[in-house]
Amino acid sequence: MSKFQPNILIILTEDLSPHSATYGETLSAMNAVDAIAKDAIIFENAFCSSPVCSPSRFSMITGMEPASVGPAMHMRGDAVVPASVKLITKPLQDEGYYCLNVGKADYNFEPDMKATWHDSSMSAHWRNRASDQPFFAFFNLVETHESSIFREQVTLVTADQIELPPYLPDTPEIREDFARYYTAMQKSNDHIAQILDELEHDGLADQTVIIQISDHGGSTPRSKRFIYDSGAKVPLVIKIPESMRSSRIWREPQSISTAVSLIDLAPTVFDIAGGLPAPDTMIGKSLLSVAPADDDQIVFSGRDRMDENYDMIRSARTSRYLYVRNYFPNRPWLQNQAFAWQAKGYQSWETEFLAQRTDEMQSRYFGTKPAEEFYDNHADPHQVNNLIGESEFSATIQRFRDAIDSRIMEIFDNGFIPENSPIEGLPNSRNPRLYPLAEVLHLANLTIHGDATNLPTFVAALKKDNEVLRFWGAQGLLMLGQNAMPALVDIVEALTDSNGHVKAIIAECLARLEHRDLAIGAYQQLLTSSSTYQVLIRAAKSAASIEPKLAELSASVKTLLQQLRTDDFEDQGYFNAYTGLRYLDLTLEGKYVPSAQVFDLELFMKRLQKNNPNVVKSMSTPRN
Repeated sequence: MSKFQPNILIILTEDLSPHSATYGETLSAMNAVDAIAKDAIIFENAFCSSPVCSPSRFSMITGMEPASVGPAMHMRGDAVVPASVKLITKPLQDEGYYCLNVGKADYNFEPDMKATWHDSSMSAHWRNRASDQPFFAFFNLVETHESSIFREQVTLVTADQIELPPYLPDTPEIREDFARYYTAMQKSNDHIAQILDELEHDGLADQTVIIQISDHGGSTPRSKRFIYDSGAKVPLVIKIPESMRSSRIWREPQSISTAVSLIDLAPTVFDIAGGLPAPDTMIGKSLLSVAPADDDQIVFSGRDRMDENYDMIRSARTSRYLYVRNYFPNRPWLQNQAFAWQAKGYQSWETEFLAQRTDEMQSRYFGTKPAEEFYDNHADPHQVNNLIGESEFSATIQRFRDAIDSRIMEIFDNGFIPENSPIEGLPNSRNPRLYPLAEVLHLANLTIHGDATNLPTFVAALKKDNEVLRFWGAQGLLMLGQNAMPALVDIVEALTDSNGHVKAIIAECLARLEHRDLAIGAYQQLLTSSSTYQVLIRAAKSAASIEPKLAELSASVKTLLQQLRTDDFEDQGYFNAYTGLRYLDLTLEGKYVPSAQVFDLELFMKRLQKNNPNVVKSMSTPRN
């Protein structure tokens, strides 16, 4: 080939916030990352699209927001991506690149793997390409995955060396979780060093652009799954060898403070590969052209269903400010997350809260959320001082509100659609008759404030022939609490709704209006094996939130748990339903404690092996 085509190597360290000396870390020994960052482009404020693995990886491989192709925004959602959507490897393959993926192929949809990658396996390597063929290699390193905190030893740093953020109580268990995380970092560092040594040994270092990233932030409490910088901020370093810089006009090594997003990864790769045009479906831009210090550039992140917990959060941030909109403010930040609660740190945090040994800041995460949050990252790097009501920021906050609304409309945000609805995905969510997004957005934006003057609007929405509008009408009535009582007749009539998500919200609304018998009847109809796993998740966590507990549901829940454990369900989503029901069962019996075994590891591995064998291999198989 006559034109110069650099090799491109992406090294992804899973579940890892910026933890290296490059980013100011003092305890971590991520020397290999620092070696990549030396004389490189360093992005100081890079963020993922979603603070959990599979939705984030969806955005990286498609160049699209996961919420634009529902249910890709949900953890382990199973989206349908039309063949017309070109993935990151297609333009590269068309230009002769050998494309390989090592480890996880966890994209929230099922691409044609043979067409997407020349090799996707634990043994994939650039050494398997044709002679002199340029390569695009994506290495997924799992050493720092959240599960490392469950099993690692404390070896690199001691627990007393840890400086805890103020939102966490100071307990030995939380300190040890952090210390175990540093052990995992050292193992990841060794793996990175091995890859770099292989590149050097093969004489390819001066022909290869290296990109070092993570899929999202770290795994210590209030990081992964959370929209704050602790969960959404990622390392992003691009090293262009000096020997290559004469081949074209490259960006000079420098630190860039402008906020950027991993949605820009694919267009950046195409730029590196020689200025290849990005497919029309990709919405990002090359990071090689971003301004070095743009305080006004806004990037977006979102949170949706995380395993067995429904939530919907949208955020907009610049390098200085973070704006957060909570669409389910009635749900706590810290709902029991069975997988995460295997960590002693999460167990300890909740134990301290229940024993009333946490301060206001540490306690708030177990309570309901505000409708909106706004933080000055410069003055408040841990993002704990909510400035949403401060008049001096009112114009800035309104700018972020408008930006969120515009982004929602731009990407046809599917997050408002009840999961498993036929309206989700392409092309139906682009059909204004099926998904009147402007009307839905206006309605949803009203619900979060719990304003009783909007009761007639919510009742009217509850009677629409569109299930998305009915869903948000029901949510609006739930948010009104006792102020929804004048609409009791309409709420009772809605128990016949054909959509299980709507019915679950109505059941909760009736329970909170002290019509428990009606609520119990509705929950019993929903908590059966005939319901989809999405509805089971919604109903289980909804019922678990009711106080005093709906003990009458106990027999139904136990029967369903047994069915879910023994039946050979095809979809791994039923494991999430099973987990949500285990939590409900424990709460109904008054047996829940933070250390309770809600997560069934044996059943999880069985389902994962059946449905996601590549993920299992990446978790357990060492590289050669």
